[in-house]
Amino acid sequence: MNQNHSSILTLFFSKNLYDDLVDCLMSNEDIAGFTINQVQGFSRQHAQYDVAEQVAGYRNLYSVDILISNEQLEKTLNAFSEIGSDHPLRYWVTPVTESGVIEAKP
Repeated sequence: MNQNHSSILTLFFSKNLYDDLVDCLMSNEDIAGFTINQVQGFSRQHAQYDVAEQVAGYRNLYSVDILISNEQLEKTLNAFSEIGSDHPLRYWVTPVTESGVIEAKP
């Protein structure tokens, strides 16, 4: 177990930003890795949805989870602002109270 001063940064983005966002993350030497998931985003702000999304009631999005040091958080958010999204990127930050690696027992 390791107590640290890290957070999970979760960011939601559309498919057209996928390659740019991955490139941005891969070029950041302070990020050891990340996880991307396909998600269905529900919101009361339907004006941003296209017609198919309005009928379905959600947007097909991706979310990325990044374990990041608190010191690197602002720098990473600034890098995302340079990607050039048509819509604002929604994110949240969750404090990590503990992290570690579980090794298999021989």
